[in-house]
Amino acid sequence: MSTHEQRRVESERLLALLPQVQEELQRFAGVERVSVGLRERGGAIVRDEMVFRVHVVRKRPSSELAPAELIPASIRGVPIDVVVRRMPEAETGFNDENDSKQYRPVCGGISISADDAIPEIGATLGCICRTTDGKVVALSNWHVLIKPDGAKGKRAGQPLFRTSCCCACDVIGEILDFDQTLDCAIATIKSDIGWAPKIRRIMRSDGTVEEEGIIKGSGVPVPGDDVYKIGIRTGLTRGVVTDIHPDRVEVTPDAEFPRMSNKGDSGSVYISQFTGLVIGLHNAGDGTRGFGIPFPLVKARLNIDVIPTPPDTHYDVLEFAADEIILQPPYDALAARLRERESGRQLLQLMRTHRDEVLSLINHRRRVSVTWQRTQGPAWLAAFGRSAGDPAYTIPRQIDGIDRRDAVRYVGDALAANASPALAASFAEFGGALAAVLSESASADDLVRLWDDAQQRRGNDAQQRRWDDAHSAPVG
Repeated sequence: MSTHEQRRVESERLLALLPQVQEELQRFAGVERVSVGLRERGGAIVRDEMVFRVHVVRKRPSSELAPAELIPASIRGVPIDVVVRRMPEAETGFNDENDSKQYRPVCGGISISADDAIPEIGATLGCICRTTDGKVVALSNWHVLIKPDGAKGKRAGQPLFRTSCCCACDVIGEILDFDQTLDCAIATIKSDIGWAPKIRRIMRSDGTVEEEGIIKGSGVPVPGDDVYKIGIRTGLTRGVVTDIHPDRVEVTPDAEFPRMSNKGDSGSVYISQFTGLVIGLHNAGDGTRGFGIPFPLVKARLNIDVIPTPPDTHYDVLEFAADEIILQPPYDALAARLRERESGRQLLQLMRTHRDEVLSLINHRRRVSVTWQRTQGPAWLAAFGRSAGDPAYTIPRQIDGIDRRDAVRYVGDALAANASPALAASFAEFGGALAAVLSESASADDLVRLWDDAQQRRGNDAQQRRWDDAHSAPVG
């Protein structure tokens, strides 16, 4: 059984027998499920022996069992291997674990989350698919995009869906369909975002390509097939399909990988290294192995198929690192102006460093939330956004009787009082200058100019202090 085609044919034969075999074998005490896969011997996978795998809670010595309780060595002429059941766990991850880069266009193997899914959690966008009626969609898990309160029409974001009271950040589309039982979900992709039908490229330290992420379509999982997956937590891992059940596929990692996946990798896809086809949607792990849903089930339920990578086509997927905050329109015009100056790039870095914490405080810390709303925070933010897109617009001094200077001071005080040590340190260093700039700017252009002036004065003051220290008269 050395070739992929031979393994595929044998797998199909055993899967056809599986319903009757499972019914017979589940009469034995302790048997939880039966599947098709490869034999395990001494903790190692025997790649050239396909068997029926009988999953039990624990193995017991033959001496403890009556003859009628012994599971046979074979059934229907096929060997049986008794294995201890796996206990997979869903693998969403937390922000301190995830790859937080923004990728444009979007592709497989990058971070994704959604509105009203588990807060502050993101996992992996598996790959780009097309529905039978022609919509281009991003594929992931139900527990990534829906659980606990998501629904069709809710927004999905990359790297994460985030809100700032008056607007949402990093939105790439909307939830289109899902299935809780199969743990799969799809989201549309906005026309202005763009997509690439591939998995993100993995580079070696010497700058050469380890894995290009080319996909050729979709297929069925086959025991013994070598596969890889790219997730946001563990990146590239490789393994072998060792177990197939009609609704589950199990992958054991190759020796050089201590585990197939970790929290944050949910939603990634298994790709056959032999065929280049997507064969499963990863949704859980047990600390070593990866578990997923056979792709044919996902394909049939969501009415989708993988969009293959066109041959001889090169895609440049841009990744935006931590010092390259990507602001949503119309604020992106302001970001472009800030990037032209060193002081502006410094401000963007501050925004990127503290954005998640500030949004969390505004959304979840009562004092900050109340202050933000009472001082017309959403309206002020919208006014700065309008100015960024319309240079002729003047940011008002007051909104609904709230003076801009007072709004800046009250919100700043509320944030500083609830800040982490890192955010508090930035407030101490830059808060006064930023508050003055926000209070005095009549336009986005004013903001850029006044911030640059403030940082130049700050630099000149620091230089003067160094000169004074160096030339001060000795005492005594």
